[in-house]
This record gives sequence, C-alpha cells and structure tokens, in this order.
Amino acid sequence: MIFETERLRAREWSYDDVDALYAIYSDPAVVRFLGSVPMPVESLDAMRERVTGWMARNDATRADRMGFWALETHDGTLVGATLLKPLPDAEEVEVGWHLGTAFQGRGYATEGARGAIRHGFETVGLATIHAVIVKENEPSLAVARRLGMTYEGPTDRFYGRTLELFTTKS
Repeated sequence: MIFETERLRAREWSYDDVDALYAIYSDPAVVRFLGSVPMPVESLDAMRERVTGWMARNDATRADRMGFWALETHDGTLVGATLLKPLPDAEEVEVGWHLGTAFQGRGYATEGARGAIRHGFETVGLATIHAVIVKENEPSLAVARRLGMTYEGPTDRFYGRTLELFTTKS
C-alpha cells in the first residue's frame, strides 16, 4: 500500500485490476480530458498492455516514492487511480485523479488527491505540488479548489496543450 485515507487506499497495480480498469478507461466520459489525445481503451488486451506500462513506470519511480496507483475502497472496490509524478519534461510534480463514472460525486477524487498530496509532502518531501486540468473539466477544477490549491492561470508548458495550473505548498 502506498497510502491510506479514511475510505480509500492507493496501491500498486495488479493484472487482477484489468477488468475493472477496462470498465473505467473504455468509458469516453472518463477519458475525454485525459492525455494530449484522449482515447478510450478499446479492448481488455489493450488495457492489460496499459497496466504493464503503468507497472514498469512505477518500478522506475519507486525509489522516488512517486507513481500512478490504483485507488480502491477499503473493501477492495477499484474506483479509479491517483497519481503523484513529475510533469513531462519538467522538474515540477503533479497530483492527479481518474475516477470511474459510477464512483464520481462521492468525494473520492478529493480524498484520494488529498492523500497523494499528503504523501508527497510527508513521505517524498516535496515543497510544491501542481495540478494541470483541462479548462472544460469542471469536476476536476472543483476538486482542485476543494483541495485548497491556488489557481495560477493557464499554461501551455505540459502535455502539448493549454491547461489550467493549480499549486499547493507544504
């Protein structure tokens, strides 16, 4: 386990997650704001390939205690993912959250991100953590605000697109 909150825990990926992840990441409503070219996962095999890649990247960043992790309830229900990782081609670190549609609106994104931020400050020793969010992604903008993050304005430094930049400091 990476960290735990009142209702959730972040942990490493497992191939046992593939079916639940496919249900989440094949949903266009979930992926529409993710990545520079949002695309739903097209098959279980493609989802398994993504999990393999996520595991490899987590192995590469484990020494830094950062990564992209499964986010599940205490009863083991996979609700999505949380991340704490360096932004592309940058020294800054971002926090992020992805939730399945069935699990949205329950405060899981805020709770999971708060846990990731706490992990970043207390375990990793970061001084500043960022979030970058597509302007039209109102639910994620609301999460950043609930987290008490400071809005810094638009930036085009990351992911090849203009995003809204938020920061929080330890």
